[in-house]
Amino acid sequence: MNMMNNRKYERMTLLCLVAATLWTYSFAVHAREPQGAAPALSARSHAPVGDRTPAPNKVGQGAKSRKAAPAVPETHLVQNGEFLGGIAQQYGVTTADLMQANDIDNPDRIQAGTVLQIPGRDSGETPVRARAKKSPGVVISIPDGLTLTRIAKLYGVSVRAIVKANASLQNPDRIRSGQRILIPGVDKEIELVPPPPCYKPAVEFYRVRTDETQKIALQFCDGRTNPDGVEALSRLSSPVGMEMPFLLHPKLIDMMQEVADAFPGKRLEIISGQRVAKSKGNESYHNKGQAMDFRVAGVTTKKLVSELRKFKNAGVGYYPNSVFVHLDTRERSAYWIDYSAPGEKAIYGRADMTAAEIEAIRAERRAEAAAREREDKAHFSQQLKAEIELAMQPEPAAAPTRRTRKKDSDESAAPLETSSAVPAPAERTSHTPAPAERTSHTPET
Repeated sequence: MNMMNNRKYERMTLLCLVAATLWTYSFAVHAREPQGAAPALSARSHAPVGDRTPAPNKVGQGAKSRKAAPAVPETHLVQNGEFLGGIAQQYGVTTADLMQANDIDNPDRIQAGTVLQIPGRDSGETPVRARAKKSPGVVISIPDGLTLTRIAKLYGVSVRAIVKANASLQNPDRIRSGQRILIPGVDKEIELVPPPPCYKPAVEFYRVRTDETQKIALQFCDGRTNPDGVEALSRLSSPVGMEMPFLLHPKLIDMMQEVADAFPGKRLEIISGQRVAKSKGNESYHNKGQAMDFRVAGVTTKKLVSELRKFKNAGVGYYPNSVFVHLDTRERSAYWIDYSAPGEKAIYGRADMTAAEIEAIRAERRAEAAAREREDKAHFSQQLKAEIELAMQPEPAAAPTRRTRKKDSDESAAPLETSSAVPAPAERTSHTPAPAERTSHTPET
């Protein structure tokens, strides 16, 4: 009996566990279904066998709510890093058509966020690239100033595709102006626009003597010297009241760009640039367009000099008692310190030179100048005395003039006058013999 009771108890326990499990599962299913909606499983299980009405079909119900296939967009929003050629290739149109449809003059000047109209695209139309036939390409003549990368970008093709289509292009970096190449996959030639020049940020210059300010781009982005910048800075640094005598040296232009890079946003103030030599032996680097006296606004001359001394093949002059520094380009680097004040003769010295030593040099120069002044005064006095003595001497008597025989028509009427007249006895010269000293061959009268 006990064994039978135990078995019944185990069966009842097992049935309770199964019932509890089923109840829990049913509750979870009902909790996940929307409120007020009949579960599909319950509808099927309670439907009569003879009822052939199909159960609600979500697929059938969605026939009315099914959305039409999205239409092909007629516009394109430009993203960062996209270019016009790539966008044209994406939609199967040419760069020229895309430029014309959006009134674009320069394909490089498109900004992120710009909405482009895609030409020849109607809503729901089959994409152009899906129905367009493959074009064999066009043959173009490479214009001057364009690279193969630039040409590929404008046409919306890859450089690799152009190189593959042209056996003569062994090196894509070596193309020449006028060379004819095949651009594959395009159907017409477009106008190739050279890229706009890229300049480094313009440097602000200020000319102290004329109170003139000008911003000048000295270099291109690749570090080449800008010829227009050379001419502009040469004019700004010309002597006051003169036309530009010559151009500044390109190396000096590059140095000024390095100064601007070392002190970004600072204004460079020109004290003296080009100079015209007054005499042949008085020439300097200023007379050759290789030097500039300047300062940087907000920067001490000492700090500026420490930066300039890093330049190669440069002459750097430091003037502690002035407000500018000197910079020139030369074959070998040089550095000097000039302790002179403005308008004073140069006083070159060491970096650790004291004020007493500088003043001693000035005193020595003053003494030398005073001695030279005394010598000049003494020399002037002697010269003045000599001129006075010469002026006090009597003037010598004038020598008599000789009379000559007339040679005109009245010669016979006039008394004969010999040109060898004997001078008066008092005025006889030493070489004329006296009457008592006549020679023996002179006949006596």
